[in-house]
Amino acid sequence: MGEKSCASVRVLLQHMCVKVPDNAEYRALVSSEVAIILQRLPDEVQGRFME
Repeated sequence: MGEKSCASVRVLLQHMCVKVPDNAEYRALVSSEVAIILQRLPDEVQGRFME
């Protein structure tokens, strides 16, 4: 993946985390999916996401 692609995925994941409805089931589902996607990204992108 290119640098622009990684940045776009990072922004999408951040958006998913912030915009998830206030429901425990939805939050659990979104957090597990975000974790799965993060595992497939380079370490540098994961670090920037955590910041």
